[in-house]
Order: sequence, then C-alpha cells, then structure tokens
Amino acid sequence: MNILKKQMMSKLALLLMLFMGYSALSMAAVKLYIEDFTFAYNETQKQVALILENDKEVTQFQADLTLPDDLTVASVVKADRLTGRGVNIEASQVDGKIRILKTGGNAIAAGSGEVITITFTNTLAAGDYEILFSNIVISDANADDIATEHSWTTNVTKDPEPDVSSCKFGAVQESIEVTVGKEYQIDITLDNEGVENLSAFSGNLTLPEGFTVVSGTDGKFIYSNRLPDPLEFSFKEYDGYTRFVLSSSSNTLITGTEGVVFSFKIKADNNAAETSTITLSDLRITTNTGNSDAVGDVTISVKNLSAAFEAYKEEQAAAVNKLAEEGDSEDAQAIIAAAVEAINALTYDESKTLAENKAVVDALVEPVDGLLEAQ
Repeated sequence: MNILKKQMMSKLALLLMLFMGYSALSMAAVKLYIEDFTFAYNETQKQVALILENDKEVTQFQADLTLPDDLTVASVVKADRLTGRGVNIEASQVDGKIRILKTGGNAIAAGSGEVITITFTNTLAAGDYEILFSNIVISDANADDIATEHSWTTNVTKDPEPDVSSCKFGAVQESIEVTVGKEYQIDITLDNEGVENLSAFSGNLTLPEGFTVVSGTDGKFIYSNRLPDPLEFSFKEYDGYTRFVLSSSSNTLITGTEGVVFSFKIKADNNAAETSTITLSDLRITTNTGNSDAVGDVTISVKNLSAAFEAYKEEQAAAVNKLAEEGDSEDAQAIIAAAVEAINALTYDESKTLAENKAVVDALVEPVDGLLEAQ
C-alpha cells in the first residue's frame, strides 16, 4: 500500500511540474518597452532602444508615448529585427503623444531585443522624469492582443552639471631658482577631469618686488594647445598685480582635462629678494552654460641665487674686515683690502651651483689669516 501511495505521489509531482512549466511558458511576458536611461549634463541627443520581448510571432505593435516637456523625438529607425521585412514604422503626434506603430511586412519571430532605435533630443533641466507608455497593443497572426502589460513607465534622468569648484590650477614649477637678468618660464596647469565644458577663466598674477613678466609676441601670456582660437587673454595692470581674463565671444571650449593651459616668462633684477613667492589668486572658472566658481590659489616659491650669492659675499667681506687690528702694518691693511676688493668683484657664475660659487669666495677668504700672521 505504501508503495502504491509513493507511485501516485511521484506521478502527481511530475504532473504538477509539467503543469507549472506549461503555465510559466503560457504566461511568458510579451512586452514593449524602453529601459531607463540617463542624459549626461551636456548631452543633447541620445539613441535608445525600443525593445520587444515576445515568445511567439508578432505581426503588429503600437504604443503611445507621453514625453516630459523639453524631450522630443528626433528620429525613429528600424533595428535589425525588422530590417528587410517590408515593415512600416510610423511615429506621429497624436493628442500630445508620440504614437509608434508597426504595420505591414512579415511577422517578427519570437525572441527578445531591439526593434526600433529612437533618437531623443532634450533641453531638460537636471532632474528625474518619466516617459509614459500607454495603449500598448501587440498582435499575433490572429490579430489577438497578446501584450502582457498595456502601460509602461520609463525613468529618464538628466545629470546635473559637475561642480566647477572641483577643477584645480597648478604649476609645473612649484619652486624655481633664478639669477638676475635671465628669463624663466612658468607653466600653469589646469585639471578639470569631469568638467569638459569650460569656456573662460580669470585671476590675478602677483609678482614679488624685483620681478617682471617678459612679454612675447602674444603678450604677457603664452597660449598652450589647450586654448584654441578664438580664446584670447585680456589683462589690466593694477598696483602690484596683473588681472587676466581668458574668454571668447563664441563659447569656444578649453580642450582636454589636464596639462598646461598657459605660461609666462619672468626676469629678476637687482631688487629681487633672496626668497619670494609668485602668486596666482582670485582664480575663477566658468562653463559655457554660465556656471562659475572660485578655485584655489597657485603659489610658486622663488629662490634668487644671485641675491643669495651677494648676501654671502657681504657676509664674508665683513668677516675679513673684522680681521683688521689697531696698529696693523700697511702690508696687513693691503692684504685685507685686496681680499675684500676681490670678493666684491665676484659675480655669480651660472655654470656653477650656489655652493660652488660660495666656494670661490671661500678660496679668497681662507688664505687671509695665514698672510696676516706672516706679517
């Protein structure tokens, strides 16, 4: 008896599994939809797929699309599942909706995938929107509607414009050593990863006392290949700093997202201090949509080797002068005077390091003690 019960239960389980499989097959979704999609902040057009999922042949389908304001259909094109079938696709404006209708041609074989490519054009503000599918009808060869769902909502997102304050100016030369009278180039970089619609920037360039900008054929600033025409610098001189603005009348964009954007050359005179700082301040960046924000300052440390050398000469000459004593002979006085004169006559040799130039001074100072003792 137990064996008979087990056999009957096994048969029932098998029949239940077959029924469930048949039910799942018969209840398979037949859907027409667009997957959720997103527009980037600077993206005005986007191609999206109208997808048909069907477990049996489909002869016709249609749907009405209610679009949010500022989203329009630019074009509707048949995809590969419809190519060569003599299928007609219509996209018409009906009562404020876009009606997409497939008629004629051979049936669409069972399967899943894109049937139409729709190009949307948007002028949406940043935010979340919906495309409402309604009146969805999917017909088989018997003209029966086999659609599983007769309405559908697709979520559309428009990304906000990236935060301009994430951009960053910098300098290739964070510190620089100079000598009087020689020109040195400073290269200014801009890192704007993720913000690719920059069209202008401005700031103040402040040089320490004793430094000037050496103007070239294009003016104070040297354009990099990231600044295409007609981007152009304008600047105005104020007491102690130069105000500069890069802009164009046609919203031309700065190219790339990293690297040098402009350069300038400096030259020191005898008034330049031994150490000082070049500063780019009040920096501001603007996009072609008018979004503008302040970004951090840039500082470049400057060491004036000429001034450092002159300071060392003065120090050593003073030390030699202190060797003079009351009652020194004329020869001793002459030794001291000659050493000081020789030290003062030295100039910075750019072919040597600062340490090597100081060593030349030391070579004049070190013998003086011995010469004086000999007197």
